[in-house]
Amino acid sequence: MSSIVPAYDECVEGNECVERIITSFPDEIMLLVFSFIGINTTISLPYVCKRWRTICYTLPLELNIHRLLHNTVTRVSIFDIFATVDYFNCIKSLTFNTETLSHLDRIPSGGGLKHVPKLSYYGNKYDRREISIVRLLFQFFRSLTAIKVESSIFNCVDLREILLSNNKITSINLWQTNVDIRDLTVLIQSGLLRSLKKLKFSSYNFKSYRYTDKHVCDLFFQAISIHCPEIEWLDVRNSGITVTGLMALKECVKLFHLNVAKSHCLTKKHIKGLNKERPDMKIILR
Repeated sequence: MSSIVPAYDECVEGNECVERIITSFPDEIMLLVFSFIGINTTISLPYVCKRWRTICYTLPLELNIHRLLHNTVTRVSIFDIFATVDYFNCIKSLTFNTETLSHLDRIPSGGGLKHVPKLSYYGNKYDRREISIVRLLFQFFRSLTAIKVESSIFNCVDLREILLSNNKITSINLWQTNVDIRDLTVLIQSGLLRSLKKLKFSSYNFKSYRYTDKHVCDLFFQAISIHCPEIEWLDVRNSGITVTGLMALKECVKLFHLNVAKSHCLTKKHIKGLNKERPDMKIILR
């Protein structure tokens, strides 16, 4: 009767085959696999081998706190999640939402997090209680170069406080927030955004400027042309911008991407007029 247990040589050969397959995976694929592993196991990854340690330490990572909370087998405190970042010293992005903040038991102090360059927050129209915490979190990370706030009552006062704490911010995403275009114009004119390279902006209040007070939108774009000399990427849809505000952007010599979709005061003729002045600029109208 033949044994169903494989011979030792077959086991060794099989293990070597699996090892060769894993070794052939590029680092990016390995990092993707790591992102699906439970948090307790993730802590041990850098100690498996030299290559895995290199992957964990050197490749850019995005730590989505909300996703980690749902993917863990056992419920862990938010501080335990932050503690793992000490083993991943190259975290490039942190993502929070309102549910995450409800599990935040202390301000994160992990060494790997102190220099995170990008912070994102996804809220809702009723996150008034969370906004003060959000502002403190953004102020805590002093090395931010990019911030993102979507679907929140976050306003220009909050933004100003964050900018005063982080003078290296060059990318701002404010999508569906309470940041008023008038207040943001004043903030731009104050000189706090002279290093701004990328701006994505849409406010709950935009509708009030589409058909009345269109000059408010023009003043906003004119302020950018004067006070944001480094701007390269601009996405401001659904605004009341007219040809006056549009043509002011020809002074932005580094601007190569402009999205003014659903701006009902503009026509293709106006876009061609700006493209004649700046043929290198990509402009999206519809």
